[in-house]
Amino acid sequence: MSLSKEAVQHIQETANAAHFTEQLQDTNVPLALVPGSFKVQDLEKFMAVRSRLRLNFDTESINDFVAYSIEHGNDDSGCFIDSSTMSAETVFDIGTTEVPLHQDHKAIVALKKTGPYKALLATGDDSLSQKTAAEFIEDWSDLITVADMNGGDMAPAIAAQRLRDLSIDSARQLNSKVEDFGASMSAMDSIEAKNKDTLPNQIIFKCEPYNGLGEFSFTVRVGILTGGDRPKISFRILRLESTQEEITERFKELLTTEFKACPFKTYIGRV
Repeated sequence: MSLSKEAVQHIQETANAAHFTEQLQDTNVPLALVPGSFKVQDLEKFMAVRSRLRLNFDTESINDFVAYSIEHGNDDSGCFIDSSTMSAETVFDIGTTEVPLHQDHKAIVALKKTGPYKALLATGDDSLSQKTAAEFIEDWSDLITVADMNGGDMAPAIAAQRLRDLSIDSARQLNSKVEDFGASMSAMDSIEAKNKDTLPNQIIFKCEPYNGLGEFSFTVRVGILTGGDRPKISFRILRLESTQEEITERFKELLTTEFKACPFKTYIGRV
């Protein structure tokens, strides 16, 4: 009597059941072979506790990130700092080359720009209207120091009002000369800003760009643009890239200092 396909499959599975069961003995998670198809069933969800800690702690607070990393860190951990994104990640179960672990318990901190810092950076996107420039100075007057054209101190309220009241008279003289093999053109703009000696010339903007990194000072040069029908104001942040590099360096130094006594190492880079 010939056996059916289902019967043959059942015999094969039954014969290999002992081998399958032996392979499951080396795991730290309780597993079972389900009769019929012999699929592996994870029993961890039926246990009172997990077989290992799996967690992704995500925060914007440097202090909480440091506290959590110190609490859970061990010899199998490592912290990786990505200064380009102002973020860091601690992996608590890296393990070793000989005993690599699962790497599914992590803490991540991703710093967010503060409100004042975002407002400052937004001023450099385009030329500003007199109203917008004046309102920026008024809104952040507690963080601002203003200097006039002569280098003297100017109250932020007065600086804002001077920008609102600004009027510009311009006259343009255009001289052109055309020659056989080319053309040359020179233009001279004569611009007079009424009360120019009392206009704001430079702004010192002090703020904490990211919470936990301390205060930084930004120097902003105030410019008057006269290309259109109405004057425009430009705020140019001097040495911005250099200051941003100083911010990232402080971020790296803070974390490496905080983790100096920890059993795990701190690396610059991403994983």
